[in-house]
Amino acid sequence: MSHTAVITGLLFEARLIARAARRQGLAAPMPAIAAGGSAERASQAARRLADQGAGALLSFGIGGGLDARLAPGDLVIASAVYGAGKAAIDCDSHWAAALAEATGARRAPVLTSQAPVATALEKARLFEDTGAALVDMESHG
Repeated sequence: MSHTAVITGLLFEARLIARAARRQGLAAPMPAIAAGGSAERASQAARRLADQGAGALLSFGIGGGLDARLAPGDLVIASAVYGAGKAAIDCDSHWAAALAEATGARRAPVLTSQAPVATALEKARLFEDTGAALVDMESHG
């Protein structure tokens, strides 16, 4: 039977999403793997979760805001994921719309990076160049 599985960057994010799934009364635990911001580990985790029956994968975690209109704690559901030198990955529009409606989240493009984006100047430049609302390290695998 197909199920949804989660890939995060950090272990506490994997625990957080698993705990939230239990609180929602999901019949079976939602598998969650922390990839540690590694493209190779994220790719391996995705293959392993698919081999274990995952029909859908969710990348979940804390991201760095690129859009100055975002406030700490704002929830963003990716409409697409962009990575340096890679083709954009379009996210399932029906699933993203349902998640955004259920949570009140904003839908916007997400930029993924192999390294932290730390300065306000770099964040502003990336927002201007890409239009991405935030940057993460979980989705580049």
